[in-house]
Parts: sequence; C-alpha cells; structure tokens
Amino acid sequence: MLHVAKEGYELLNRKREVLLMEVMRLVANSSKLKKSLKEYLKKNSLNLKQYQLDKGLENFDILKAFVSDKLQLEIKNKGIMGVPVFNVSRLNDVPFPKIGQMLSTAHFDQINKEKNDFFAVLFEYITVMSSLKKLLAEVKKTQKRVKALEEIFIPEYLETIKYIQDFLEENDREEFVRRKRIKK
Repeated sequence: MLHVAKEGYELLNRKREVLLMEVMRLVANSSKLKKSLKEYLKKNSLNLKQYQLDKGLENFDILKAFVSDKLQLEIKNKGIMGVPVFNVSRLNDVPFPKIGQMLSTAHFDQINKEKNDFFAVLFEYITVMSSLKKLLAEVKKTQKRVKALEEIFIPEYLETIKYIQDFLEENDREEFVRRKRIKK
C-alpha cells in the first residue's frame, strides 16, 4: 500500500508540474493577447469617435441599427492532463453593416477591415482565460492531494509499518526468551 501511495504522489507531483508549465504558458500568452486587445480597442474607439464627429450622431445611430448579430461560434472541448477546457472560434466572418458611400468614411472602412482580426484575438483571449481559470483550479486541487499524500497518508503508512515491525521484533524477542527458558 505504501508503494501505491508513493507512486500516486509521484504521478500527482508530475501532473502538478505539467499543469503549472501550461499555466505559465497561458499567462504569457494572455498578457500578449490583452495588450493586442487594448491596442485594437484604443484604435477602433478613436475611429468610432472620428466617424461620429464626421457623420454626426444621427448617422451613427443609423449605423448602429445596421449591425447584425449573426456571428456563428464553434466551441470545441479538449483536455489538458484530464482537465476539460474549450476552444472558441468563429465559423463565419464577423457580419458588418453594408452601407452606402453617404455613411461610409475612411475610419469606418478601417474598423471594417480590422474587425475579423479583433474578434480572432478576442476569442483566443476568451479561450486562454477560461482555460487558465480551469487549470488553476485543477492545480489547486492537485496541490491539496499532493500535500495530503506527503504530509498525512505516507507518514501514517510509514508509522504503521514501523509499529508493525516493532511489534514483530518484540514478539521475536519474547519468543527467543521463551525458547531459552524452555531449554534451561
């Protein structure tokens, strides 16, 4: 039983290390994605404000009415060391309003041009952050199990084995003394 506990400890310890490496990779990736998202949002908010200034609030409200909600997503499940995580991706291009030249400006065209890249980064960020959350929870759970084996179960098994060995040695000594008495 001690062998099984030590083997379980080694496996859980390796699992924890692999999960931590994956978490570190995701943290590095998330910071890059977050920076990209901030850049897209900053640039596009400036383009939207400029569009609003160029065409006025009335035309901006008309433009908002054209925005479509027909974005199709695909969510795929995968596992990392037994932890279920999902991957979000687009099935189609991001729908954008078709407007005439009266409402269009260079700023609007720039937003339209970068929308697919923005949503690709956004969905990758969502995937990374949800995976990170699940992996961190699993690391915490695995850490508790490793600590339990390391500090409770394995020492208890060792203590039990020592008690049994001491008991058997004491019985052997008593048996030896009895045999000597019987011989005398």
